[in-house]
Amino acid sequence: MKDIFYFKKFSLKQSSSLLKVGTDAVLLGAYIDCKDAKYILDIGTGTGIIALALAQKSDAIIHALDINAEACELANENFQNSNWSDRLTVFCQAVQNFETNIKYDIIVSNPPYFSAVNASPNKGKAIAKHDNELKLPDLLLNIKRLLNKNGLAYIIFPALQHDSFIQECKNAKLFVSKKLFIIPKKGKQANRIIFELSHQFSICEDSHLTIENDFRHDYSEEYKELTKDYYLKF
Repeated sequence: MKDIFYFKKFSLKQSSSLLKVGTDAVLLGAYIDCKDAKYILDIGTGTGIIALALAQKSDAIIHALDINAEACELANENFQNSNWSDRLTVFCQAVQNFETNIKYDIIVSNPPYFSAVNASPNKGKAIAKHDNELKLPDLLLNIKRLLNKNGLAYIIFPALQHDSFIQECKNAKLFVSKKLFIIPKKGKQANRIIFELSHQFSICEDSHLTIENDFRHDYSEEYKELTKDYYLKF
């Protein structure tokens, strides 16, 4: 069973066996400044939502990777139905095996970050949500391999895993240059962080974004401002 999620400038066909459109992916796509990028890589593209969000606000050539055949088929269909099909390409393979002469200006990933111990019995969802096929150290080492020397990478990750994420970045010799702490509701603790990574050391800049005010669906002005080019409701 498939359904369609409509954004302002593109639509996204989804599948019940894969993850639906989520706040994490929309935030990540909305947050990244990619207007000057020539080449972008989306690792674990799923339905292609982040790649499409970045295509909307850039002229970049965008390559999207996924190891799930259904995800690749959906992403390709979504790309072909968009206004940017000539700049979007899906590769159905693992990043560990991805070979290219291109060094990317921007690499983005909304990776699987739950432990494989409690993986979903649904194979598609297990791959999308759990780290069976792509451990964080592997992801970071391949980002380092594929990132332009002046490029930037963006990963969204659970706030509770902040310290271990930072350590893995150090192990991979990547530097964290920005952190956006995402607070789901006013008064709560951050539950996600968008990390900006680079090859060069710089003083890390921290910022915060609250999604909802005191009540459900009472969205903050900063959240509406960030996502207004995408969501129909803003």
